[in-house]
Amino acid sequence: MAAAVKGDGSAVIFSTFLGGSDIDFANAVATDIAGNTYVAGITYSKDLPTVNAIQSALTGAPNALVAALNGQNGKLQYVTYLGGSGRDNANAIAADAAGNAYIAGDTTSADFPTKYAFQPAIGMCPTRVGFYCVNQDAFLAKIGVLGGGPPPTLTPNGVRSVTNSALPNPPGSLVYAQGANLASAMIIASSTPLRTHLQDNVDDVSVTVDGISAPMYYALPNYVCFQLPWETDLSTGTATMVVTRNGIASAPLQFPVSEFSPGIYTTSGSGSGMAWVIFATPSQINPKGQVAQATSVGTYLGVPATAGDRLYIYAGGLGPAKQMADGRAPCPLANNKPGPCPVGYNALDYSTTTTPVVMVGGVQATVNASILDPTYPGLYLVFFEIPAGTQKGNAVPLQLKIGGLSTDPANVTIAIQ
Repeated sequence: MAAAVKGDGSAVIFSTFLGGSDIDFANAVATDIAGNTYVAGITYSKDLPTVNAIQSALTGAPNALVAALNGQNGKLQYVTYLGGSGRDNANAIAADAAGNAYIAGDTTSADFPTKYAFQPAIGMCPTRVGFYCVNQDAFLAKIGVLGGGPPPTLTPNGVRSVTNSALPNPPGSLVYAQGANLASAMIIASSTPLRTHLQDNVDDVSVTVDGISAPMYYALPNYVCFQLPWETDLSTGTATMVVTRNGIASAPLQFPVSEFSPGIYTTSGSGSGMAWVIFATPSQINPKGQVAQATSVGTYLGVPATAGDRLYIYAGGLGPAKQMADGRAPCPLANNKPGPCPVGYNALDYSTTTTPVVMVGGVQATVNASILDPTYPGLYLVFFEIPAGTQKGNAVPLQLKIGGLSTDPANVTIAIQ
């Protein structure tokens, strides 16, 4: 097991088992200047839970084991076997300020893995009493940060709007970046305020934009989704992002940014097809209607809208608002469940500084409000009324305009009766 206790002994910071289904020993422990914990020992377990391993399989009986754990939460940074086909025992470990680990021990493995070795072959000392010095040598090894796992990489032109995969994108909007080695598995935020680090038992993933920590929604092996910080500088038309996974940073990636990039969320999630356009007041056709479409969408009852109906669009890329804060929304979200808004909450306090234009079937609609979503950071709600004389049909074009930019009227639709 491995554990960390506060310096005054008042509380346990973390405590965990570390091993597999056979015999495992921890012989030494160390910390670095950041408080991360390093463990060295031996293992007979074929199923040691390796993470970012430089050696992922047991090759001897036993092998040395080396592990690094985050000093604040005990998350595994790496767990690895170290050894050959003989007996390998890690007796001591130390760490430097950069997070490199230094391990000393003894080995009987003639095939002990060597690299840049000043002595590439075992000394083959003569047999002595007991098992000591039966072809046994000391070993010294240095393991870099994360045991040398592959660094995260980012794809050029891969920073795009969650709404419709557009670029460039404005501060405050939700974007995703494509790449590789960004996480081991999905890590997703379920509460607000959004954190700037997404963590599970294996990974700690973060994003910076121009050196500013970005609030994160999710991380996948090939994608990260985050909110562009409101403070992002637009003066050059570009920003620079870096993804850091378990202390290893990607190469910086420059990507375009702009003041506006209007988008409408669609039920397909692709930015095309039926819009997420919700009845703000009961439908004149069917008071139980929820989404203004000819067919239902999941549990949302689909009902066409009619002239005079008041609705709202889930939108993105509408620029700054009267009040805004990175990763925060005025009303709480906990375990993916929206909570009640605080006493005194006024949606108009979060109005966008520029009011978008809504076009329905080519006819300009009355916009009642354009606000930041009260629960989900990075989303917008645009309230409008279906204008009289709007064309009817199950796929009437719906369009947003702002700052001289427009969504494609051929891409997103609403049902009108």
